[in-house]
Amino acid sequence: MFPKQLIIFSHLRWDFVYQRPQHLASRLAQFSTVYYIEEPVFDAHEETYLESVLRNKVLVIVPHLKPGLNHEFTIAGLTQLFGEFIKMFNLAETAFWYYTPMALEFSANYEPQMVIYDCMDELSAFKFAPHNLQILEKELLEKAIPTFNIWVLKHMINCRIISLAGTLH
Repeated sequence: MFPKQLIIFSHLRWDFVYQRPQHLASRLAQFSTVYYIEEPVFDAHEETYLESVLRNKVLVIVPHLKPGLNHEFTIAGLTQLFGEFIKMFNLAETAFWYYTPMALEFSANYEPQMVIYDCMDELSAFKFAPHNLQILEKELLEKAIPTFNIWVLKHMINCRIISLAGTLH
């Protein structure tokens, strides 16, 4: 059975360009409650917080952190915010869908029903890519179910019945 909740971690802003993550999330919202977590915005004046807005039946979540944080404090802030957010979920009925391996830095300690890695871009080839990106990508590939674009298109968009229980067809 497809998970009741789907948490998508993306390096792309929902409202920037309507690409594959937005297309898939909007379609998958027909079957699951979908949460789309963007990378943080560094504009919190007092406390860090999560902002949420509904877009195409998808709840888009934006973490707001204080400006000027180094990497260690950024991850600590994201870990704290995500920890509070994830408390309301039954992880046995939740899937984590990653578009960025960097989200593992604050989500790796959780064990959802399934982990999906949709490698849309070769992020390590981007200018100013984080030094640990390839290490995190390797870790994510070890956790994720085998997901291929053709499989995603065939089974998650065009089919009326979605089932990930048992073997992949």
